[in-house]
Amino acid sequence: MSFGIKLYPTAIAGAFSPRNGGVLTDSDSAPVQTGIGTEWVLLDVWDIAQDGPGVTADIAAPAVLTTGDLSYADSDPDTITRASGSWIDDGVRAGSQLVIVGGTNAGTYTVASATALIATLVASDTLIAGGPESVTSVTMQNKSMLVSTAGKYSCGLGMSCEGSTNTTFDVAVRVNGLEIDDKIGFQRKIGTGGDVGSSARQGFIDLEAGDVVQAWIKADGASKEVTSIYAHLTLQRSS
Repeated sequence: MSFGIKLYPTAIAGAFSPRNGGVLTDSDSAPVQTGIGTEWVLLDVWDIAQDGPGVTADIAAPAVLTTGDLSYADSDPDTITRASGSWIDDGVRAGSQLVIVGGTNAGTYTVASATALIATLVASDTLIAGGPESVTSVTMQNKSMLVSTAGKYSCGLGMSCEGSTNTTFDVAVRVNGLEIDDKIGFQRKIGTGGDVGSSARQGFIDLEAGDVVQAWIKADGASKEVTSIYAHLTLQRSS
């Protein structure tokens, strides 16, 4: 079964053109995202990045943030402290996913908040206290767009997918991991009776330089999955 979102045309000249805005879209590989539950998580089906003035789409091979020493605190919420560099300068925000290779706490963790040296994790992520210890690498899988120029942006979100039947999904745009006042998103149920049709979500949001824009998803139950047929998140600066 499937649901679909169709982006309506906008009055802004060149809107949604890769030359004029940032675009995250998927390929024909039908990527699958599993383990979706009742808490918001990043929509993880993007596969191709195209950049434009004011935004940078970040879904290419993740950059190595650090290979230095990390210290871990089992402090509910748990924290990861780096010896040098800056999480903030590396673009880490609420919702960013850090992938640690090597060491005691190798794995993938979701950030709730960050300062220059300390990344605080979501409550469900746990660490073994210790360090400082060296790691092979830390990368970030952000599935996001980083805003470099402040202004008012036209934002469009679209998706068509199959997935767990009899499941209601909420999909929404978030800024810095937080729900925006004028919600750009949709709710769709994948049932047993076939395609539920298409709809569109588009709106305008004021963004500052350094803001991170992402699409998030949650379900009405645990351990759900979606298989993307088409996914599209766009930003176009209008002022």
